[in-house]
Amino acid sequence: MFDTECDAILFIDSDQTFPHTALDLLIEKHKDIIGYPIVRKKPPYYPNISRWYPDGGVYKVYENYPQNHIFQVDTIGMGFTYIRREVFEKIEKPYFDFGWVEKDGKKTDQMIGEDVYFCKKAKEAGFKIWANPEIEIGHLGMFEYLPRIYFNYAKMRENEKEERNGKG
Repeated sequence: MFDTECDAILFIDSDQTFPHTALDLLIEKHKDIIGYPIVRKKPPYYPNISRWYPDGGVYKVYENYPQNHIFQVDTIGMGFTYIRREVFEKIEKPYFDFGWVEKDGKKTDQMIGEDVYFCKKAKEAGFKIWANPEIEIGHLGMFEYLPRIYFNYAKMRENEKEERNGKG
């Protein structure tokens, strides 16, 4: 990247589907780090975004996130993520690695992958991380998994819970 004059890098996993406007929608937001929520291929289809809970010393999936406007997250997977060059210029290598969540200066049993590792370093360097749910990015598997499957599945589980508790 530093041997070129590019001003950003776009990460796209090979199993993502997206409309031709997807990159333009990220660039138009003028954010240093911004990507799309992409769901996992198995229930409960959690999105690749999370928040940091300092009291518990853990990252947790960002559930029930806004669906119609960009919002800040603590981590985002790199399935379809746009990162400006300045981010890489400001943080030290390695940019992507594995590690452990630390609480009170001690390693916990929660491992972090390279996406979370990168986001943690970027946030420590003062960058904000954004998610844009304005279009759906598909995740190919047995079929195309879209973010709406996560919300539909969550609603179904909520309805089942209410029925079991006699509220349905």
